[in-house]
Amino acid sequence: MIGETLARTLHETWAATRELNLPAAVMGGIALSASLHPRNTREVDLLIGIDGTDPDSLLAELERRHDRPIRTPALTTVGVDCPEIQLHVEAVTCEDLILFKLLAGRRIDEADVGALILANRDHIDYKYLRTWLSQNARVGRWGMCRRLAFPDGHDPVA
Repeated sequence: MIGETLARTLHETWAATRELNLPAAVMGGIALSASLHPRNTREVDLLIGIDGTDPDSLLAELERRHDRPIRTPALTTVGVDCPEIQLHVEAVTCEDLILFKLLAGRRIDEADVGALILANRDHIDYKYLRTWLSQNARVGRWGMCRRLAFPDGHDPVA
């Protein structure tokens, strides 16, 4: 469940991206909930598309609103309803969430990847994951997390 402070932060930040006409997507704990693996979180992880936008102006505006931007990768998003706080947002896809979690590499992220695979194993685009896993160093972490969902050794990305 999203706490009151977190919900207020998400509402305010989401409104800022809409006012600035910027594409955005939630990720992290909020996106985990959208991918059938809810867990508590203390922050709003939001990706914002800035093509054609002055990054310094955007950062100044977000900081004026007490937000702390981190990074800006381009991702595919899906619409997600958060009925408990009456808000519709865009979230990163389950596949992109897995890739970001593998990149972060914390134990909690690896556990999240295993849970995401278990919850979504029949719907994950493994071809997409294979493409991105082959282009960076996330392959080792993928193997470890994949074994949680496929203990028989099957690797749908191989």
